[in-house]
Amino acid sequence: MKALVLLLISLAFQADPVKDGDLPAFSGRWYGEATFNDGQLLPTLVDAEFLDGDWVVRFTQLSENRKHQPILQTSVEENRVFIRPNVGDQFQAWIGELDQSGSTYRGAITVQGQKIGTFDLSRIPRVSSLPGSHRWVGSVIVPGRDFEQIRLQLVQSADGWIGEVDLPERQCSGHPAIVQENEASLLIEVPEKSPIKLKLITPRPLGAEDAPRQVLAAWEEAGTTSTFILQQQQGDKPLDLSRPQDPVGPVPYEVRQEVIAHPIGHSIGATLTVPVGADTHPAVVLVPGDGGRDRDDRADGHRYQAVWADALARRGIASLRFDDRGVGSTNLPEGMIASDLTGKDVVIDTRHLVEWLGQQPGVDGSKIGVLGWDRGGLVCMQVAMGLYREVSFVVLLSTPGLPGIDMDRASMQRRLADVPVPQERIHDLLVAHGTVLDVCMDPVASDKEIRQVVVRYLDALGRLPTGESKEVPEELIQKEMRQFASENYRRSLRFDPRQILPRLRCPVLAVGGSEDLETPVELSLPYIRAAVERTSGEIDIAEIKDVNHRLQPVNSSKPRNSAYIRATVDPRALRIVTDWILEVTTPVLPVEPVNTP
Repeated sequence: MKALVLLLISLAFQADPVKDGDLPAFSGRWYGEATFNDGQLLPTLVDAEFLDGDWVVRFTQLSENRKHQPILQTSVEENRVFIRPNVGDQFQAWIGELDQSGSTYRGAITVQGQKIGTFDLSRIPRVSSLPGSHRWVGSVIVPGRDFEQIRLQLVQSADGWIGEVDLPERQCSGHPAIVQENEASLLIEVPEKSPIKLKLITPRPLGAEDAPRQVLAAWEEAGTTSTFILQQQQGDKPLDLSRPQDPVGPVPYEVRQEVIAHPIGHSIGATLTVPVGADTHPAVVLVPGDGGRDRDDRADGHRYQAVWADALARRGIASLRFDDRGVGSTNLPEGMIASDLTGKDVVIDTRHLVEWLGQQPGVDGSKIGVLGWDRGGLVCMQVAMGLYREVSFVVLLSTPGLPGIDMDRASMQRRLADVPVPQERIHDLLVAHGTVLDVCMDPVASDKEIRQVVVRYLDALGRLPTGESKEVPEELIQKEMRQFASENYRRSLRFDPRQILPRLRCPVLAVGGSEDLETPVELSLPYIRAAVERTSGEIDIAEIKDVNHRLQPVNSSKPRNSAYIRATVDPRALRIVTDWILEVTTPVLPVEPVNTP
């Protein structure tokens, strides 16, 4: 840190000095260290302005989470400066002097007349005001948290680099940062409470004329490391960082748009993503949740499967994602309408895509897997069971481990757990909902029987707020009937993954989130494990803390809809899955026996 302060001092005075008759000498920014008697060193920033005959002074110590804290008592008499910051539960007195050049502010720190330390601050300029400075903007996701934006202002001088950092989500603005240059990178340190280290990796110096406008960066904090992209911001137009994980070209892999003919007569629109380099790569077919999805699995402003494909390709794993029947470039077989589609149709299409994928250039046909999210995981189970020679691994993300009827019952109980109404009304609604599920699960139940129990369920739902019964509108009955009476839904209630999983002959990875309210880990991971192990199958389980059903980072005390979460997938989930796929598809070389005399 001492080296930093000296560097900042030497660079800062390349700015124009304060002239006689200009602003008072104390005006400006002062940065350095406070050194206390117990040996503690605190990086400290003081911003001082003289406005309308009075001083406006702010005090920042990032490592103590003090940010732009106003100082209410400031006294300046020629070169003597007294400020009194409120630190914790006490007022400190910083009593010091400016040197003759107005470049340093040094003095003692006291509390109630007792000296507790010293301070040594140097005048520094705003980096953005220096000629040749550039702003770099990006979004990084720290494991367990959503994306946060970072803005770096950097400028190179004859003596090296200086920089400032903005972290809007942490209320940190224009704070000085340590900048050191290596052969192919810049190393930047931010003295936050949990210190942040950044590494900007660039093939060409950022100060060169042909410097790149986009660089790869690594963020290290609290023992974890995340990578992200920093882009140079041109002019005042803000960069669109709303979905930072969305792949944006150029990308280090090949993307092929395909239309694949299916033997039963329809065509499937798909995107094949293949890493560059090497002869062949392991590959996976990506299967979204409920039907009616496009190949990117667009929902809530996110492109979930596009992000998965990007992450897989960057780790050397090819992938194929596809449009469901009647969506995008996938048409319907002759004589079929969209309402007739079932999970079985998705299984049929996925089976064909697995076989097609194994024959493509750049793909290792002996290392093909399937990856499914939610009910897409149920599809993957059935595909792997039928193609036990072709499918070499299965990845299940937020996938149910129990029949649909059990999952729906549990979901309703969770949704009603904290509703502030009398318990007897909640009990009546749970009974009515459970009756609907029981009737729908019966394969011989008629639409008339289903309608009767649906009307009772809607009546109980209407009585929940006030206890008063109201006539149930016909439109609402018809809307609920379209779900409950559909053959696809009724079949999903009966489908039991525990009957499929024991038949799989390949390794299985099951991933769930601790904050998944739709497929709670306690109703998925233990049952998936037990079912696979029933026949001594190979199974790995990963529960990720603080992620939701979509494996996005969430704060359990402040749950948010996916549309308001900037992260599409938590990097921990991406890392766990890609690491596991590479592990199960990498051959274990035999150990040569050692001959001993």
